[in-house]
Amino acid sequence: MKAVIPLAGQGRRLRPHSLVRPKVLLPLAGKPILGYILDRLIADEIREFVFIVGPQKEAIQRFVENNYPVKAHYVEQPEPAGLGQAVYLAHKAISADESFVIVLGDTIYDFDLSPVIGGKYTSIGVKEVADPHRYGVAVLDEFGFVEKM
Repeated sequence: MKAVIPLAGQGRRLRPHSLVRPKVLLPLAGKPILGYILDRLIADEIREFVFIVGPQKEAIQRFVENNYPVKAHYVEQPEPAGLGQAVYLAHKAISADESFVIVLGDTIYDFDLSPVIGGKYTSIGVKEVADPHRYGVAVLDEFGFVEKM
């Protein structure tokens, strides 16, 4: 299984910090955000990654290559056209019959992915927050399945 990690966002809300380094490489408690994500995915036995990168791709590539012994693919998202396009671009490194998980590059998580890794169903993880309109709204049916987004 591969992990797709979209990293091409500009981090506008974190300026001026994100002007000199990618948002995902900004330190949080002594470690870049991307480090937390990779550590967790590696703990879940994922060893192959597809990084969707933007203009600061070299810094991300350097970080991964210097710190993680994983198989990495870097796919450029030349213009910031959103998350949907980033996920679409992953097809350049994933064949139609491969399973993959998408983890957003600015999302630190602490839950067990094993129920969805290698599964035969499409899954999406959602979390209830106070103001979902800042993130997107997933409406669930009575069984916990996403009804609409």
